[in-house]
Amino acid sequence: VTKIEYADIQAELASLETKFMQNVLKDEEEWELVLAEGDMEGCPSDVIAAARQAAIDRKKGPGDHVITLGRSMVEPFLSYASRRDLREKVFDAFSRRGELSAERDNSKIAV
Repeated sequence: VTKIEYADIQAELASLETKFMQNVLKDEEEWELVLAEGDMEGCPSDVIAAARQAAIDRKKGPGDHVITLGRSMVEPFLSYASRRDLREKVFDAFSRRGELSAERDNSKIAV
């Protein structure tokens, strides 16, 4: 491999890495799980407050709470939420960031 070919490979790799991370970040930004306050059972008050603030920021209803795919929201929700079905939904979406939308499917980049 020549230096020019190597530079071309490095440039393509950098472009693919950027696209991959943009897809992950877009999924984190767009995905949401809208919950009622009762669905937050088991969560500490700061997690409940953060979910309520996310709902306000996303212009949801007065009693709504929103779980997003940001790590600071996901980890405490998975640790403390009482409802297993909701934890599974959040975990599944979190583990599939970059695959949640056909136009942002990272499997095309990773292969």
